[in-house]
Amino acid sequence: MVQTHSNVAFGYLSVLLCTASLDEEARSYLRSTIQPRTFERLLGTVEEFLHYHRKVEDELHEARGDAEDAMTGFTSRLQGIVDRIRNADRA
Repeated sequence: MVQTHSNVAFGYLSVLLCTASLDEEARSYLRSTIQPRTFERLLGTVEEFLHYHRKVEDELHEARGDAEDAMTGFTSRLQGIVDRIRNADRA
């Protein structure tokens, strides 16, 4: 149970850092203070976090028959953030 709480906390911390990375200055600071592979792992952690949220969404939709809800909006927005950061890194 403690491991689960740690993983959830780490997931949300990764989401926070990822969101802060939308700002170019914040992203540059993060990249300069952590190893390059660590930043990639951060994005990978957020993508894994998204994967689990999507699984929960799918199960909830099947159980309730909903087409979309607030959680879907959250995962879509978060996926957009990850995509924007990855695209900014390519530019």
